[in-house]
Amino acid sequence: MLRFDRFTERAQDSATRAYQILQRYSHSQIDSQHMLLALLEQPDGPVVEILSRLDADVEAMRDRLEEVLRASAKAAGGDVGTGQIFITPRTKRIIDLSNEEATQLHDEYISTEHIFLGILSERNTVVAKLLQDQDITRERVLEAIEAIRGGQRVTTPYADTRGPVYLYDLTGAARAGELTPIFGRDREVLRMIQILSRPNHRNIAIVGEPGVGRRGVIERLCQRIADREVPDRFLKISVQEFRPNAGSATGARPAQNLESVEERLKLTLDQVGKRDDIMLFFKDFSDVLSSEGQYLRQAIGHTRCTYVAMMTPAEYQELIQQDPLLEPLFTPLVVQELSREDTIELLYGWRGRCEQQYRIAIGDSAIEAAIPLSDKIAAHRLLPDKAIDLLDEAASRLRIQLDSAPSALRTLRERIQKLRDDEEAAGIAQDYERAAAHKVERLRLEEQFEHENLTWLQAKDLNDVLEATDVEAYVQEVIELERLQPVAPSRIRLTVDTSRTVFISYRRSLSRYLARAVFMHLREHGYDVFMDVESIDSGQFDQVILNQIAARAHFIIILSHDSLAKCDDPNDWLRREIEHAILLNRNVVPLLEEGFTFEEAEPHLTGQLQQLARYNSLRLFHDYFEDAMDKLRNRFLKRPDYGDIVPAPADEQAIVDQKIARAVDDE
Repeated sequence: MLRFDRFTERAQDSATRAYQILQRYSHSQIDSQHMLLALLEQPDGPVVEILSRLDADVEAMRDRLEEVLRASAKAAGGDVGTGQIFITPRTKRIIDLSNEEATQLHDEYISTEHIFLGILSERNTVVAKLLQDQDITRERVLEAIEAIRGGQRVTTPYADTRGPVYLYDLTGAARAGELTPIFGRDREVLRMIQILSRPNHRNIAIVGEPGVGRRGVIERLCQRIADREVPDRFLKISVQEFRPNAGSATGARPAQNLESVEERLKLTLDQVGKRDDIMLFFKDFSDVLSSEGQYLRQAIGHTRCTYVAMMTPAEYQELIQQDPLLEPLFTPLVVQELSREDTIELLYGWRGRCEQQYRIAIGDSAIEAAIPLSDKIAAHRLLPDKAIDLLDEAASRLRIQLDSAPSALRTLRERIQKLRDDEEAAGIAQDYERAAAHKVERLRLEEQFEHENLTWLQAKDLNDVLEATDVEAYVQEVIELERLQPVAPSRIRLTVDTSRTVFISYRRSLSRYLARAVFMHLREHGYDVFMDVESIDSGQFDQVILNQIAARAHFIIILSHDSLAKCDDPNDWLRREIEHAILLNRNVVPLLEEGFTFEEAEPHLTGQLQQLARYNSLRLFHDYFEDAMDKLRNRFLKRPDYGDIVPAPADEQAIVDQKIARAVDDE
């Protein structure tokens, strides 16, 4: 019986993965192949980092192990229960050797590194041959471990969680294909490599106006590292983004144990500050510097890692140029607005990610039209961001239109899915006659669905391909709605019934079009809706927002992936809106976009925000939009008790009218 009380959390995770791999291939014995593949399937794990340092082809190793496992004998009947799993003598020996390796390295816990060293002891096996072909030896692995650790030992269960809780591995994300392809920034990347090659002044300030794609420069460098398109000395560089508000995706260390940004920064620098192969990237450098300036300023001058900070020209002048300590330590890299040609190339690369998100296709004509059309409604903004945002909103608009299919079509699709499930279940039970009957009925209904769906799409002049005409239609909507401003108060105040008053809150950079669609839908059904189009600032505007929440019965919060990421800051405007609504006992209705889960957002649900997960929430896109809106009106906005409604001051009405009028633009 194996005991895992001395295993780090990563080592325990590898054991769980090995069991899952065993089930995946219907095996009954955990062997060294399962253990090694489990280590390689930890995308940001220490073993993958070690192999990357040794220039091993991790992907080829995974493919070879999967090939071996597919060819291995399966358990009788192909069904593996927990009582039927055995550990081979080889696996038992690897665990014993892992324990010995931990002792020799003076570590208190068995980590994934120790397990890997145990696997390296194998001789004359498939795994041994695989490691030999990649020139992976015990001596080389020990050297890599020493370089990565920088003298630290494994003294806690979470010690081998590389990339502390507050780091995001950008180079690892690039290798995994998780970054949006970046085009046209090779000149800036070459300049960055030139700066990094200098013995001094290696820290870089990426300086540019919002919207020009400053982050794209660092992501393009990561892509080139992943594609081995950099000088050899840069192949081992690991670019890590500091995210002080991030939670633990692996359960390595609870984020709430580290209350201040300084503690989180210290933990990060303790783990990576001594490594000269780490580039520490700060997206919000000014925020970190303003809160922990003294500590960070001293750390930059005394740690070995390279710092890359993103900032505007005004921030660079204020934070760097006027600071006698930081100015000699940073070299500016100025990022200008992307050219139209490079923006078009970037949009073609970005297209696949957007198509996957909205489950549509994006035609070439839409991409070619994005820049001139974005000039019509966002001339003040810069490329490439304004073109990307326009296509994203137009794609969201099309997805909502497609999800508004008639109930008969939705029922037909559900019947098809039910038949598909029944067909699969009958096949598993070897009832082939019943499976064949389900298949015949499924094919008949699929043909009927295709015909009726095509008829509906043609009647609505819709298809699942975003073309230039669709983008232009969205732009014309925005332009037309702008002409309605200012809207007469009689058109804004649709009702005096306080039970039909709604405040819509959302993260403006993530959920603009969806918030606008909900806003327009509720207005069309007679609700008095306030939706703001600007982020919170100080003064009168701040007070207006809080007063409008108090003056409305219902508080709708649209939650998308990363929408709560900044809510760790007590002054974050979205957090303040949510807290105010909860405090006033408003009817809080979370609308969940596709991709959002309360589990992933849990590290940010602190204080009053913990209550968000307790409200009845409505998931969008999994339901059709019109169905979701019907549920919103008929079920979620029917709560009888929503606290005392406090009318807003009369002298604020002009501001409110203007804000509501502008909300239809969501600009």
